[in-house]
Amino acid sequence: MSHRGHMLLGAALLAAAVGCGRHETSSSANDREVAARIRQSLVADAALSSSAKNVTIDADEDSVTLRGSVASEQERATVAARAKLAAGDRSIDNELVVASR
Repeated sequence: MSHRGHMLLGAALLAAAVGCGRHETSSSANDREVAARIRQSLVADAALSSSAKNVTIDADEDSVTLRGSVASEQERATVAARAKLAAGDRSIDNELVVASR
């Protein structure tokens, strides 16, 4: 493999390890699964901004906390609604803030 190939591979591995800026902090396998379902739901929504798709998702036993910035009040509500659908019976603590323009 060429030097450039090694550099590209290294960059790809680093991006995967860092999570491309996404944050999910969950302790159990079930919590991580819920966070992943929420993330997949957000990423699948083409109408959401990149900041909304990259909010922090903290799933913990019976609740999910959302943190970060979104582009509008509508996006804040959409992210929370998608999280609720994916989280099932867990409560949603929406700490998202609308970024000032």
